[in-house]
Amino acid sequence: MAGPESDGAGHVVLEVHDNGAGIPPAVLTGAKSLGLLGMRERTRAFDGELVIRGAPGEGTVVRVKIPCRALSGRPEDAHPGL
Repeated sequence: MAGPESDGAGHVVLEVHDNGAGIPPAVLTGAKSLGLLGMRERTRAFDGELVIRGAPGEGTVVRVKIPCRALSGRPEDAHPGL
């Protein structure tokens, strides 16, 4: 697993792959999926994107893409208008 990288367009991208059973689509939207909900909320807080894909027998991919301005440590950069 590699660490976060820049995509050259002003974003930091972190992608994690596994070779497990693959996350079923029903789990992605399930009411008990609080961990996934938390990941979505944190990603949105930084104006980012979260993609989770799974295929039976092929594993799961989690990809987070966050604008670099959201990571600058200056709240006004991450959330203009604050």
